[in-house]
Amino acid sequence: MERAWRHAKKPLLRIGKHGAGETHGNALKELLAAHTVAKVKVNGIFYGNLTETFFAIRKLAEKKEAPKGIELLQARQCDRILLIGMPGTRVDIEFGRFPPKAEPKANDAAKPSKTRRETRAIARNQSRKKKKLNRRQYLKKLAKKGNPIARARIAQAKKQKLRRQQQQQQQQQLAP
Repeated sequence: MERAWRHAKKPLLRIGKHGAGETHGNALKELLAAHTVAKVKVNGIFYGNLTETFFAIRKLAEKKEAPKGIELLQARQCDRILLIGMPGTRVDIEFGRFPPKAEPKANDAAKPSKTRRETRAIARNQSRKKKKLNRRQYLKKLAKKGNPIARARIAQAKKQKLRRQQQQQQQQQLAP
């Protein structure tokens, strides 16, 4: 039953504090025809409890020519959400025929998913390769465009280069 609950992502029908009207019944009929199961959020307990609310909605849907025997699959009192299904859905769930198992895509099975940072790094490297720029040239180009991070990195690289040169000069003076 939990898989069916997770299959219906969010409540597609809401019932307010004034109760359900004929439009709610028609909407439930159309939702079940399209999705097999539907979550219904009950904002106000107009009919007493969630079960009585379900029977009221089912009666309205059957008036609008919905199939007889719409099922209450699950009611979560803490969330005030009903999971309602077409006739026979409970049996399909028990035998594992519903919800349908998602078939993995051919590409998804072979490759692990990448984080946003990884995809950005790949795109950055690809744009660098197209123009055949090394890292220093790429940073200079970004700095010319006004990128403050690139400017800071270039300044930092210059400072490091000066330090290295000074250290080398000191070592040469001490070595002879």
